[in-house]
Amino acid sequence: SPDGGDVHYWDVWHGSKPFEDYRNYYFRFCSEFGFEAFPDCETLRGIGEEKDMNPFSRVMESHQKCAGGNQKILNYLAGEYRYPSSFENFVYASQLLQMDAIKYGVEHFRRFRGRCMGAVYWQLNDIWSGPSWASVDYYGRWKALHYAAKRFFAPVLLSIHLGDGKAVLNISNETRNVFRGTVRAGIRTAANQEVLSLEQSCTVDALSSLDVLVQPVDTLTEEQRYSCYFCCELLDENGSLLSRDTALFVKPKHFEFLDPCLTADVLLHDGKISVRVSASAYARGVRLSAGDLPVRFTDNYFDLTGSRVTVDVVAVSKEPVSLQELEKKLSVCSVYGIG
Repeated sequence: SPDGGDVHYWDVWHGSKPFEDYRNYYFRFCSEFGFEAFPDCETLRGIGEEKDMNPFSRVMESHQKCAGGNQKILNYLAGEYRYPSSFENFVYASQLLQMDAIKYGVEHFRRFRGRCMGAVYWQLNDIWSGPSWASVDYYGRWKALHYAAKRFFAPVLLSIHLGDGKAVLNISNETRNVFRGTVRAGIRTAANQEVLSLEQSCTVDALSSLDVLVQPVDTLTEEQRYSCYFCCELLDENGSLLSRDTALFVKPKHFEFLDPCLTADVLLHDGKISVRVSASAYARGVRLSAGDLPVRFTDNYFDLTGSRVTVDVVAVSKEPVSLQELEKKLSVCSVYGIG
């Protein structure tokens, strides 16, 4: 029941409801909800040839065990993102959809801690290769959702709720200590020019959730709604970054992204490899890929708001990966390049 006990909620996905439908409910506990996405293209190449790299090929449909699942992904994609220019971009967009959907739900549930005391998404991993609800594919490759889950399930989370002409910033504190810190927020253009800047100190009790800042945004012009975004970050008492987020006033398919001119530089320091990612404009859903190399990153599928971000490279096998190998196979993309 939505009003008591445990809920399995599938109107988003099986019922084809939009992500926003999560906000119509205030469950006590949601132990099952999910959204499908395709696994990495390197995983898919293990089950088919290049001619099969199409969401509606016989191979892809036979590996889809939810009736009409690939069509559902395409239907949701049409509501959120531009039509992908390639199969690789379709796979990337499907993972963004999955990430967006589960993030939307979890952040809503966490804002109402006390009413909602838990959320468990379906599912963690896979028993074979193919499009599914899993956030980690059959070969252990992380989808966008798994990277995002590290962020939206963080002990202290800052999230944005846009609606009713205002931006509401909420901090969810799942630690047993009172949290004290600072919220920095604002509105920027796609070129990262500042339109509005805000700063607010905050105190949030242990094991609680609190709206710490409410900013009217109904004075934005029609043009600004399509070319500006809301951004925020949360710092602790020592000035360390704990959480950051961005939100659009319109669907990503309608936002006027600029070419972020993404660059990814491979660095070596004290025997450890890292990647420094830079952008000249707002970049949403920045994805790093190392092809078939057995590595992952400490963060991925993140938003860049003009600053540089450095992520570490994590080996996932005993085979060493050299800096030269990574430089050769490393690629980076964002929502701007979907189609």
